[in-house]
Amino acid sequence: MKFTDTAEMAGTRRDAAGNLIAESATAQMVKALDEQIGGKKRSVKNMSVDDILQATEGNEEIKARFYARLTTGWSNVFYLEDNKMDDPKAKPTELTFSEDTAFMLYSTRPWIMEGIDAFLADRLNFMRKVVTG
Repeated sequence: MKFTDTAEMAGTRRDAAGNLIAESATAQMVKALDEQIGGKKRSVKNMSVDDILQATEGNEEIKARFYARLTTGWSNVFYLEDNKMDDPKAKPTELTFSEDTAFMLYSTRPWIMEGIDAFLADRLNFMRKVVTG
């Protein structure tokens, strides 16, 4: 699967008349999954977070691209190339945030996506605390 189209990367697509239409990161991810499996087109509006996470099972590239689109920034993230892991003198480099860098990080370190999955699956992370008093 290629993600080289700049319109797609920017979260837009063209309709039959050539007009640009904005798509959410979730809609783009579900569309990519549907295209890959050649299945029925699903509507994101009818999918829960659990449905979306389940749909990405087994497709780490699409999940990494999805999470990269959702990531808005970071600080103090360091990366060590795989071929330098056993070198005690190797020093990791600090990663500057971009969507492409996030994709590279998530696709080469899938355990980070496991942490994102766990955060997204816990509904308490999205609920406000009610203060009474």
